[in-house]
Amino acid sequence: MADEAADPRLRIMVVLFSPSWLGAARLPGELTHARFSVASYCHPESYLSKTRYNEYAFTAPATGSAFPNLVASVRQYQPLFLIPACELAVRFFHNIIAADANGQVDAQFADVVDLVRRSSGEPAFHQAMLSKIETSALAESLGLRVPEQVLVQHQADVTDFGDAYGYPLVLKGEHGHAGHAVRICATSAAAVAAYRDLRGRDEGQRILAQRYIQGVMASQPSVAWRGEVLETATLIKHLTHPAPMGPSSVLRWVENPEAEQATRAMLNEFGYSGFGAADFIIEHQTEAAYFIEFSPRPTPPGIVARQFGRDLCRALWCQLSGVAYERQVLAHYPETVALFPNEWLRDPHSAYLTQGYHDVPWDDPTLLKAYVNGFVGEFSR
Repeated sequence: MADEAADPRLRIMVVLFSPSWLGAARLPGELTHARFSVASYCHPESYLSKTRYNEYAFTAPATGSAFPNLVASVRQYQPLFLIPACELAVRFFHNIIAADANGQVDAQFADVVDLVRRSSGEPAFHQAMLSKIETSALAESLGLRVPEQVLVQHQADVTDFGDAYGYPLVLKGEHGHAGHAVRICATSAAAVAAYRDLRGRDEGQRILAQRYIQGVMASQPSVAWRGEVLETATLIKHLTHPAPMGPSSVLRWVENPEAEQATRAMLNEFGYSGFGAADFIIEHQTEAAYFIEFSPRPTPPGIVARQFGRDLCRALWCQLSGVAYERQVLAHYPETVALFPNEWLRDPHSAYLTQGYHDVPWDDPTLLKAYVNGFVGEFSR
């Protein structure tokens, strides 16, 4: 790393409205390593507020509009870029931009609106970014490989799709994260039950049926600027918790040009700026990469990609600093990365905690204590 004068710190702000989200709390450490100074706009009880890598932690209100506090925080801290770290924050940014386009935001807030717009993708694709159905349709229109799929209108559509493409099949709700709205259905009866369950959770939610692809889940975390991918990595979700569709707990790095090219095409179409991750199923025999969904926010795989020489945070720093980013070539990298605390929660005796690299925040003791205190109950049940 260059010295302070040649490599100045840039100010950046992480915005989070989901206090229990784990991965966002690790982001300030990675950003600090990349030569950013970091402020967080979040609830005081969130994990994000506990990290020692926050230069400032601004409090988001528990009720009412978050916009006035964001304006005050941005004007005090003067960040160059904002990072929405959860779906609620992404929606918040999109709503600000939409309200401004409709003439509903006073001109005195133009500086903050411009910063929010700079930190997001093209408004024309904001709805698609947060819809599994619309993102999948966009991927198909771009010529990307997607599983055979159909929009489910009635229960009979589910069984008809199963009759046509066989079981298991996948049902997914339009919105959701960490696999909460995804069901793998081994039989017709299971598919009907999953359809009713997803409908019961949200009657207005659209549901997509997809052919089940035999393969491994992979994440393609990336950082982009106005549609150009600055850095990316293909990481196999070797283990997840809870299985099979939950968040990653153990990752492996691989080369998969199809997944990388598909992600570049999609982020270019979005005119995307910031962190995001596309998910794929990589078929066992052919290594074909089937696009599954996109998350318009930082994800844990992206936060640890530096362990494999893909430093997403550094790539963004270089873009904002106007200097060339050079990918680090590592002589050695871990075969696996175990994500803390998820692999520890999956199996406290897992061999992956001592083999490969275990991503414990030893250098952030207050955050580490918050994680442990928050999850010790998992081992007493």
